[in-house]
Amino acid sequence: MSRFHEYETSLHRIILYSADVLPEQVITYLNELAKSNNDETKEKLISKIQDFKPVVDSIPKEFVDFVISVLIRKQVKSKNNPHIPRRITSSPENRNFGINDILNFIPPAPIQGPFFSLLLNHEDEGLRLVHALTNAASEKWHEYKQRQENDRLTLTPLPVTINFPSGYREFWGDTQVYCWFRGTTVGPYTVISALMALEEWMERQIEAGRDVEALFEKVLSGSNSVAVLGICLSMALAYPEKCSKVALPIASCPDIWEMDISRLAYDSTNSWDGFKEWEWNESKKLYYEVLERRNKRPQRSREIRGLAMYYVLSSDEFLRVTFEQAVEQFTENLPFRYQQEKTDPNTVTALREKMENYQVFGRRENYRQQQVGENWHIWVERPEEIRKRNEELLKANIELEFRLGVYLWAEETIKNGKANERMTLEEAVTAAKKLQTSEDFAEMEQEDIHAHATRFQVIVGVAAAILIADFDWSRTQNHLEWSGAILLAAARMPKASMYDMSPSSVKVYAGRSLALLIAHGIADTEVRQQILQLISESVRHFSDAGEVVKAVFIGLGNAWNIDPVLCWNLLSLCLSLSVIPGELYYGNRVGQFETSFEELETWEDNVIQNHFDYLAKDEIPDLPRIPTTKNIVFVHGKTQYGLYALPLTELCRDPDIKDKLIQLCDDLIARTIVDNLPVKDKSYSQTHKPYTWNPFIFNWAAYLAKFLSVEEIRQHILTPLRDNWSQVPELTAYLLDGYISHQIAYIDGPSTQALETWKEICNWVLDSPEIARTTSDDYLDRDTGEVLQLIIFTQYGKSRIKENWQHAHLFIDIFDKWVSVAGHHPYAYSHLLTMLDGIGQQFAPEPTLEWLNRCANNAIHDLWNEERGNGRRTAELLNRIWISFERQIRNNKAILKHYSNLVYRLVEAGIPLASVLREQLEKRGTSA
Repeated sequence: MSRFHEYETSLHRIILYSADVLPEQVITYLNELAKSNNDETKEKLISKIQDFKPVVDSIPKEFVDFVISVLIRKQVKSKNNPHIPRRITSSPENRNFGINDILNFIPPAPIQGPFFSLLLNHEDEGLRLVHALTNAASEKWHEYKQRQENDRLTLTPLPVTINFPSGYREFWGDTQVYCWFRGTTVGPYTVISALMALEEWMERQIEAGRDVEALFEKVLSGSNSVAVLGICLSMALAYPEKCSKVALPIASCPDIWEMDISRLAYDSTNSWDGFKEWEWNESKKLYYEVLERRNKRPQRSREIRGLAMYYVLSSDEFLRVTFEQAVEQFTENLPFRYQQEKTDPNTVTALREKMENYQVFGRRENYRQQQVGENWHIWVERPEEIRKRNEELLKANIELEFRLGVYLWAEETIKNGKANERMTLEEAVTAAKKLQTSEDFAEMEQEDIHAHATRFQVIVGVAAAILIADFDWSRTQNHLEWSGAILLAAARMPKASMYDMSPSSVKVYAGRSLALLIAHGIADTEVRQQILQLISESVRHFSDAGEVVKAVFIGLGNAWNIDPVLCWNLLSLCLSLSVIPGELYYGNRVGQFETSFEELETWEDNVIQNHFDYLAKDEIPDLPRIPTTKNIVFVHGKTQYGLYALPLTELCRDPDIKDKLIQLCDDLIARTIVDNLPVKDKSYSQTHKPYTWNPFIFNWAAYLAKFLSVEEIRQHILTPLRDNWSQVPELTAYLLDGYISHQIAYIDGPSTQALETWKEICNWVLDSPEIARTTSDDYLDRDTGEVLQLIIFTQYGKSRIKENWQHAHLFIDIFDKWVSVAGHHPYAYSHLLTMLDGIGQQFAPEPTLEWLNRCANNAIHDLWNEERGNGRRTAELLNRIWISFERQIRNNKAILKHYSNLVYRLVEAGIPLASVLREQLEKRGTSA
């Protein structure tokens, strides 16, 4: 951040903080800001309103006006912009539905933005804001559906009509809009956050004893969106005793039944869970925690059919009869979403049958009950005619479900290495044999194979799974012959028959399990040759079957001493086909537009045949050298597959084999460095770096280092990296990452050798002029930044080691040096905070406070970087330290000076929590 930018940001903050004493001036400022192009400040004010609390507290109406004017997109009229096609000027194409979305609202959460705070403190303004955004987005949905776009048909949406006591009301939207409040469908992040806030606010109101009828009336009166109906039904699902009566009009609508049943299916996906692991911004972790808590609410596992029981079995006759009569009308009031569906006989028939299924839940005679201990179990039993019709409709799916069940069993069994609980090994074999036919695995056309792919996967999956789960059981139960025949047949299937890239392909299953026959010493010549054949066809230049190679080497884990000839031939073949003469790799031009690779294929055939000859003669070939010359193309992926599962622990026990692996390591590191070095006179050469290979090979080297001496590690791994550190710093980061995984992050801590090696790497990095130079710059480049992260055991904004690790003190000298060298840089400082919040908790209060002071004293740029939350996170860390060590801090002048210095710096920077810390500090110590 430039000095001017820092100054500008400070001015904006000062103005907004003055809302309580200068409201009229701040209102004028908001009006001008809304009209300006200062999108960054507008977005910060909306997304981080907790930092500008006086604005919400003092001028809530004007603030809501500001938010509405910023977020609701103004319509661009194409007649005024004839050069802009209508397709571009219509805003919903990007699925923002007329809302100027803010990426800071990822992930959407109830505490994102100003919505929840407004609802708690100024509910009328909070509701006005939520409704304005939701209604605008729902109206854009309505508009979008009516517009013809490319090949999409024009549709005429129909409203969802609810018969409230006050009269009929219309709401707009489909299942997608209905689920916005859950964040499980595509929608504007700001609107999703607003609706999430509304749901949690309503929960709190109900739990506080507020009159639910008045609450529902107030919430619904300003809305025209089905998303708000979804929230109201959610209240009934969460609090059926309190809300079933007021929610009756909503629960009596067939449209809502359709949408809410789909909502439960979407809820099961937990769509934001996968993003949590990739979140680098520490300040956003709280949002994911809130979402996780909200996903455990009772209504998440319920849907409207469960609520029907409360109405049908209610002692309130009016409630029961009204609901039953409404449900009986479902077949007369089919929930068409679009006008065009009314004239489609297939849609009409499908909806009517679905409504007949729903009507079962509205008839008291269909409910059954049974006492189980002290509780009563209640369920719905469908009438015979409905049940038979459904069975007929589902009959075609029964076999598919059966296959899928066995397939999932096989996949889980293979993944976990033990039989899945859903069926026994014998039951799985019986199921697989039931699916077999006499024509299985015979030559057939490609489309026939694809039509039977699922069945083949089930049969081969079971044949593989029983060997992986319990090889001895398979042998004693005489299943080896059946399993081996299936696996050999699968291995011979035409390459085009299956998707060999998939870990679930039949060739992958066959490769791993045939290798197990080798490992158990019962493979014959046919099996050995077929495994070599599998590898040869999988590592050809135009093959995409790397998963097959990985599977074979996993299966061979215990086979290197049993059949070393086959194992070394397989590795040699992978390496040999990875180093391709350049003139062959790029092919020969044929005509104007075609390229021939006939010479490459001939070369590959010769290499493969050589290895079949070695196998036939029972010979172990020398491993090929990996040259660094660029006229030889090194195909990294082929080698990676071969090295993937080498049992280095076992292999390195033999000194000759260890030397062979060290030579291979030398070659691979040398070639990797060459492939990553910048190409002279080509400033964009970094785009060709082998980004997948780089982390793999140094992870592998870090594991190999466990079996080497310090001198061997220094000679074969560290020296090449150190010599090229200035040009390819990212390779050192990959080695550090590998060391953490394989030698540092253990419960028992690192070995003496691992500690010595780690510190040697860290010291030459921290002593390098490159680090001194980059840490003085405003921007810290990605590669250097990653090295600095890993030195203190952090990566991607989180700790690489669990916080209960007891060996951080072994690295305190490196941490101290790191603070002096890099801690003053805002980017690096954020990672120091991550470490101190994790494994570094043991360093509080000292040296933590001294480290933080050193960082602040040496800072050149804004250390309390708002984007990374450095100021807020520092204040939170200080607060935790104060809670735990107040007496020690007050009683030690040096520690107290360190602590107070940080507090006053944070107060000066305008960090809200710092004011609280100052108040605590300036109180007379009760424990002193």
